[in-house]
Amino acid sequence: MDSDNEFYTWMNTVAFNTIERRNITISLLNEVQEPVISWRLDNAFPVKIEWSDLKANANEPAVETIEITHEGLVIEHN
Repeated sequence: MDSDNEFYTWMNTVAFNTIERRNITISLLNEVQEPVISWRLDNAFPVKIEWSDLKANANEPAVETIEITHEGLVIEHN
């Protein structure tokens, strides 16, 4: 959903020093938006968030990077 800001709200808990652990799933999608492989992270929380520099005279995509700590990893082949 385009208006769902729950992910960004969770990421901002780092900035407010109120870290919230969650079980999350990260999925790699194919060209028709179907999951190919998924990673389930237990008790995960963001520890580092970085954004690329925006340059007005460059034709480069903006890249957002998030580093996540977790207490367990399960790989699920879909």
